[in-house]
Amino acid sequence: MGVPDTQVAIWGRELSSILPNIESGQTLTAIYTPKQGTIFFHDGKRVAQIPGTEFSKAFFGIWLDPKTSAPKLRNELLGQGCPPPLFNEAC
Repeated sequence: MGVPDTQVAIWGRELSSILPNIESGQTLTAIYTPKQGTIFFHDGKRVAQIPGTEFSKAFFGIWLDPKTSAPKLRNELLGQGCPPPLFNEAC
């Protein structure tokens, strides 16, 4: 999705160092908050935050960007509503 490989590697290392292993029955939730970035919760407890919109766009774009490799899943996730404003796509 246009992210340089070097940046992908940096984010990958960061994610692997801050996110816990998830076992069956556990949850990992990511929430984008403007001016704060992406906040991660493990079973409802805050575990990490990555500031900035660039990471958020890339991370959530895996599932929500119009160019996702999983367009059917994207449509299911978005339902009938508009996509998040993070992607600036017109409804």
